[in-house]
Amino acid sequence: LTKDKTQKVILVSIVPLPKGKKMTVFRDLTHERRQEKIIEAQQETMIESARLSSLGEMAAGIAHEINNPLAIIQGSADLVHAALEKGGMEPEKLARSMERISSTVSRIAKIITGLKSFARDGSKDPFVPASLKAVVGEALELCQSRYRHNGVELILNLPEEDVLVAARPVQLAQLLVNLLNNAFDAVENQAQKKVCIGVEIAGGDACLRVLDNGPGVPPELRDKILQPFFTTKAPGKGTGLGLSLSRAIVESHGGRLEIKTIGGLTCFEAALPLLPAA
Repeated sequence: LTKDKTQKVILVSIVPLPKGKKMTVFRDLTHERRQEKIIEAQQETMIESARLSSLGEMAAGIAHEINNPLAIIQGSADLVHAALEKGGMEPEKLARSMERISSTVSRIAKIITGLKSFARDGSKDPFVPASLKAVVGEALELCQSRYRHNGVELILNLPEEDVLVAARPVQLAQLLVNLLNNAFDAVENQAQKKVCIGVEIAGGDACLRVLDNGPGVPPELRDKILQPFFTTKAPGKGTGLGLSLSRAIVESHGGRLEIKTIGGLTCFEAALPLLPAA
């Protein structure tokens, strides 16, 4: 602390001199540390903006995914109510109606849990063994309805045996949702819209892939498109942060995010270190 009670960060170095003498050097790092904190806060704001933007893109599909189960609950409740007004309901029919309501409530709860998981910051979570099949399932809970209602064919190419990686599962789900939103935008104007999710083991990596039959990414843009705020989308559509956030997530897991062309399809591949079998 200084005399005016402000806190400073000082780097103290001792430099050896001839004849056994030493020189003490003091370097004030206060400004540098302050700038680092400002940059860190800005990065956190950018990440939050990217997450909220992804949620906004999925909002209509999610609303539809919740409205349909609500209609089922309402219909079942009306059926029970009408039967009770007429003097009762057979136990078997009542049990079926209640089971339908219960399973539909569970469906809505699962969607909301996925939303809450996607919206929160998972960057401080511990690394745990994570199932890529489970990650795909969580991402589909949020994206599948949007794909279905816009005529996009979603193909799953998953191995029979599960593939495990050491990961923060929330971040991996966020990564996959970002890639699926990007693929959706890429095929939006295609006559036939196809997106494929694939998982494959290659060497020591677990490769999580999202492929689409959109117009593709020109080679000269493949490095730029992963940079913050770079986008090829129309003005006002997207923040240009989704893919850069995806790359940051992959790299924080010790992996790499690459753009490839496979069988005429554009492929975004997240190569993650494979968790050794127990």
